[in-house]
Amino acid sequence: MRHLRAGGGIDCLFSDVVMPHGMDGVQLMQAARAARPGLRTALASIRSRDDVEDFGEIPCDVAFFGKPYAVTEVSAYLAAA
Repeated sequence: MRHLRAGGGIDCLFSDVVMPHGMDGVQLMQAARAARPGLRTALASIRSRDDVEDFGEIPCDVAFFGKPYAVTEVSAYLAAA
């Protein structure tokens, strides 16, 4: 988050939903988009997108990858900039 707030060179945030140490991926995505509006974001989880929304609202423009996901899926998302 410090890197994002400082204007660091991040083009896309890709995070798992479940993370250690208190902040989950949905919270990270929300904070990152608040710090940098328009930041492309993607989340991954073994859970379905509907189940993940128990963590918080996920905007429709946030990419979601169910695990296991293929590298080609993520590559296609990144290439579609």
